[in-house]
Amino acid sequence: MHAYKAKDKDHKKLFLEFAHKYATSQFTAFQLFNDLKLANEFRKTLSQLIVSGKLSLPLVVKEAEDKRDELLNKKQVQRGFIVIMNKYEKLDSVKRSLSKFPQIEMGRLKPQNFPENTRYLNMRIVYPKTYYSSADEFLKREIINRIPEDETGKGFVAVLPLEITGIQSYPKIEADIESNIMKKSFQSINYLITGQDKSIDEIVTEYELSNVSLSDILAVIPFNIFVPDIKTEAKNFIIDNYLEIQKKFGIKSLFDWANVNANELSGALIQFDKKHILTETEWQEIGEQICEEARKHTNALLA
Repeated sequence: MHAYKAKDKDHKKLFLEFAHKYATSQFTAFQLFNDLKLANEFRKTLSQLIVSGKLSLPLVVKEAEDKRDELLNKKQVQRGFIVIMNKYEKLDSVKRSLSKFPQIEMGRLKPQNFPENTRYLNMRIVYPKTYYSSADEFLKREIINRIPEDETGKGFVAVLPLEITGIQSYPKIEADIESNIMKKSFQSINYLITGQDKSIDEIVTEYELSNVSLSDILAVIPFNIFVPDIKTEAKNFIIDNYLEIQKKFGIKSLFDWANVNANELSGALIQFDKKHILTETEWQEIGEQICEEARKHTNALLA
């Protein structure tokens, strides 16, 4: 880094390109901002831009769509299983075996218009961290092998592969949910398809952006990432109008906002907000925060 600084005034760009080449977008974002909240907002906004088709990198959008379809069609995501038991779920050896996996346990089912004995079943959705080729392999290795001989035939267990290849939800993306508690619910549903709290679109975004210059990303990523706590309507407003706001100030990269007058930016946001999503005072505070954060993180990179 110091050698670059001595030879090239644009050492910030060199650092960014180096970080992007050798790290994931989430790690790179943390290096950029040194703030987990801003890094997460950076990653989620990138995903939102690609999924909604608003990222002005057409090749990335097309490749992301193709990769998402490939992942879903081939089910190249972590395999989950539905485990249904009666009595065996009470065995300590089985409990220990299953407890090491991420899972959702439903307890006893309460069926409606279903066979009556269903109410005696315990059901859970399990996501192993290691790969199992089939439900049969998981059943034998993690359950049958844990059942003592004297308990054989005294209970019941069935394992079904969780072949979920798509989820339709409302809202469709986490960014459109205001409540943090509700966001957690969205993340839990993502786990059903991907085996982690990232959506399939975020996973694809991570994969595809590895082939894109970070300077290209910084040229199109909106400055809402500097104000991660604003309400959803205001965030979407910024994303929808960001290109016009950029043109007004002649901005070419995210960190260029460090050189913009906060009052002028706030005035522009107020002018663009025809629906009065926020009050003038709120836009004033947001404009100041954007410029302040841009300056803070630009200075940190130049240090």
